[in-house]
Amino acid sequence: MIFATVSVMLFVEMILLMVTVFLAGFLIGRGSDWQQVLVGIVVIGVTAAVALFSFLLVYSRLVYVPQILMVEDKSVSHSISRSFSLASGEMRRTGAVILFWFYVAWSLWVLLTVPVGAYADSIGVDITPFSTTAPLWYNIASQTITQVSEILIAPIAMVGFTLLYLNSRVRKEGYDVELLANRVLAPPPAIPQATVQVQPAPPPPPTGFPSI
Repeated sequence: MIFATVSVMLFVEMILLMVTVFLAGFLIGRGSDWQQVLVGIVVIGVTAAVALFSFLLVYSRLVYVPQILMVEDKSVSHSISRSFSLASGEMRRTGAVILFWFYVAWSLWVLLTVPVGAYADSIGVDITPFSTTAPLWYNIASQTITQVSEILIAPIAMVGFTLLYLNSRVRKEGYDVELLANRVLAPPPAIPQATVQVQPAPPPPPTGFPSI
């Protein structure tokens, strides 16, 4: 579903790009440079906003699938439909968790990258992103730091989405009341099963006499 959304998003962005090129060509002879820059900024801003909104609209509906699979023990198809119904209206909270996730991941990546980059720069290594002369040890260290930062931040994101899942169940379904009732109230007594007495079959009539 995310792939389909991204495909539609790219199609919309291509249309906006064509419109931008047309407007830029139209304004070359009739407008000033600041008008062309303004049109470009507006189109880029609208495209980014549409892309971000589309991504959050789909991702916020599927974010509870792992929690439903583990906690509620449902199948994959039921987990997706359940996530759609439970996560409705949670796009802002999901976006806040994703923003916090990226912020912490970026901070951790910078914290691990700065010492390596400072050492490499002190010995004359070109540490620019598109450098082709960086030594092998620097490339290995950069990739390792990136993977380590992603591994360390992944549990934090999962904990955040799990708390958001529990919060949604509490607000929409009274999940805390259900847990409290299960902990405080006694379980219902077992209903005794009614037993049916089977009457034995009557003995056969004597030989030579017709049966009534």
